[in-house]
Amino acid sequence: MRLAVCAILLALSAAAPVRAADQASLCDQAAAVAAANHGVPLQVMLAITRVETGRGGALHPWPWAVNLGGEGHWPEDRSAAVALAQSEIDLGRLNIDVGCFQLNIRWHSRAFASLEDMFDPALNADRAAGFLAQLYTETGSWQAATAAYHSRTEDLGQAYVARVEEVLAALVA
Repeated sequence: MRLAVCAILLALSAAAPVRAADQASLCDQAAAVAAANHGVPLQVMLAITRVETGRGGALHPWPWAVNLGGEGHWPEDRSAAVALAQSEIDLGRLNIDVGCFQLNIRWHSRAFASLEDMFDPALNADRAAGFLAQLYTETGSWQAATAAYHSRTEDLGQAYVARVEEVLAALVA
């Protein structure tokens, strides 16, 4: 299993253009550490970061992604992402998802020392994996935990699981 996961990570980084591979590897490396620390299947973490932040048709996560109430943005770097999120917070908006695993500022910001920390790939992945592990304990299955990660509304959660499973199948293929 560990060899298969290493092969997936190597194939993903080798297939990407240099700049995208460098950026994508931040999310993938953070996912690997967080998954191991929290007992979350790495494949689940890899698929979620791609569903949440993948750009275009490629399956490359983007650590500086910002979602403003359903509208995705992919700033070029961390400082631009932080500035975008902060400008929206200054306007009173809190329905903002950030980082590799698109953690929502309204619901997850208390777990971080700062907005900048929410964009840190390792901290973002660690919080996401901890949250998924908590949901797994609550629901008893990774599929149900993945659905709840996105939404407690059943149809929204199931649509999300379908997308995660589609991406997971592409990763394994």
